[in-house]
Amino acid sequence: MLQQKWFRAILLSIGILLLLNVLHAFFLHQKKYDPVTVQFDAISNFDTFVWLTQQDKFSDSINRLPETLLKSNTSETISQTISATNGIKFLGIYWSNSEQGLLRIKNASFSVNGKTIPLENLHKFIDYTSANVTSAIEGETIVLSSNKAGNGWLMVDQSQLEDRSKQKQFLPFNWWVNLLLFPIMFFLLFWKFPQLKNKAELLRVPGFLLYRIRIWIFYLWFFLFPFWLQSSHIFLAVSLALTIARFITRKEAFNFKKIKLFIPLIILFLAVCTIDVLFHPTDLGNDFGDYIYFLLVPFLFLGIKREDLRKAFWVFQVSVSVFVVLLSIACVARYMELDSSYMLTSFMFETVDQYWHTSYLAGLVLIALFFQLFNQRLTFWYLLVSFAAFVFIYGTQARLPLLIGLVMILFLTVLQLPRRFQKVYAMGVFILVVIGGVVVFSSDRVQNKLAKTFLVNDFNKADARPQLWQAGISIFKEHPVAGIGRSNIRAELSNNLGVSSDIKHRRYNAHNQYIEFLLAYGIVVPILFLVVLFVPIVAQYKTATIFLAYFIIAMMVESYLSRQAGVVFFSLFYSFFIYYDR
Repeated sequence: MLQQKWFRAILLSIGILLLLNVLHAFFLHQKKYDPVTVQFDAISNFDTFVWLTQQDKFSDSINRLPETLLKSNTSETISQTISATNGIKFLGIYWSNSEQGLLRIKNASFSVNGKTIPLENLHKFIDYTSANVTSAIEGETIVLSSNKAGNGWLMVDQSQLEDRSKQKQFLPFNWWVNLLLFPIMFFLLFWKFPQLKNKAELLRVPGFLLYRIRIWIFYLWFFLFPFWLQSSHIFLAVSLALTIARFITRKEAFNFKKIKLFIPLIILFLAVCTIDVLFHPTDLGNDFGDYIYFLLVPFLFLGIKREDLRKAFWVFQVSVSVFVVLLSIACVARYMELDSSYMLTSFMFETVDQYWHTSYLAGLVLIALFFQLFNQRLTFWYLLVSFAAFVFIYGTQARLPLLIGLVMILFLTVLQLPRRFQKVYAMGVFILVVIGGVVVFSSDRVQNKLAKTFLVNDFNKADARPQLWQAGISIFKEHPVAGIGRSNIRAELSNNLGVSSDIKHRRYNAHNQYIEFLLAYGIVVPILFLVVLFVPIVAQYKTATIFLAYFIIAMMVESYLSRQAGVVFFSLFYSFFIYYDR
């Protein structure tokens, strides 16, 4: 018997280890970059030296490349090959004595593997400039002027380099990672196999074959969601087809009462499409493709039993846990291979950002935690997992989701306590908040520390959001009825920022979903969106309320629906939680 347990544990450990390596290779693939040659013509109305500086990703060292003497009113072609296997953190064009006149750059191009690619949109060449430099685009020329003595510099948008030179490498874990994981797998499967088997058996689905297939599709979709978000398009189509087939064969199993709660969401989709047809026809294709989820997802969960929805979400929680663990292991393993003494948190942020926007990934983790705490008693195991999750979120530098998550976890913890303790707990939290407020307002050091943590970007500049919000409101006032169209938001925000703004050429979105909708479609769509957010809350759908409470706050600082990933995430779980709350 013991020998059989050993043999079973070894075989299963090898199988699971193979699966983890496949997930790592295909969904956490590494990116390597071929050498790329940057070339441009430079001309100035004064004598100056021009040179490039380069900093590779995951490196603290900055390399100054050979300089070129640029004589007054004489054009020089500057060409430099950039070799950075891990990618470029920044590439800067510097010139001396910038206050003496104008520097013009034109005919910018990139060459990779012998193929030259002219850069037609010069806005995409510029990332940002030094504080003393003002940039402007005149036809096919970048014109740079300075108002202060010293060197001037322009940072090239490194994404333009990386998009043209990156190569995906599908590699398994290093041998030593597998060597560490195997005994862990073996221990769990040897000692905990009966419990794990019982947990897996709970995923069995009774009923007709067509219904079981629908649930299995949801299992697969929810498991792959963190790893391969793009698969949602396939699963949406398959799930919708199965729902229709199920409806044709078993109409009596469907209850359409909850569809009325999705009417505002469906009207929101129709309003976006109508405004696009009337005012922004070039945006219709992209908006229809992204927001079609608002129309279709509410029908996917029709006829699904609550206990089977719970099972599907458990699969999602397991998947998020596995993804976070694998991603953390990958970050540590790759960090140990670096030659430089780069900060681990910075490395982790830049690595995670290759696969998920860190705020979106933080949202996945937090929603999984909220659901667990709301539906089960508070346990030591939950506290341990939550602590690990918040450490991960902190490591990815998703600062505002971390703060929102902590506040909501505290609130949900209050709900877990017996009523006689809730007032005591709430009073304790209130006292801590008051004390914290007093400390913050009485200490410049603490204020500076908080500002640096939550309101300073990666370049030690004040957070870009206030500038973007101010510019966004200004644009909306000029286009209150129909907006400016979703595809024009980044360009218009950039145009409305001051010439000395550090983020003028970064072409950010509004970093606020409500302002984003105001800009894109005018006043009607944001109003409809608020109705969408508050209908389940007014209807007292508890888990949906927790989900929406997070998003209502998070969308004040992030334009979640400006990316398809956010649209899929929001629409899928918005619909899921409404159906779950029976």
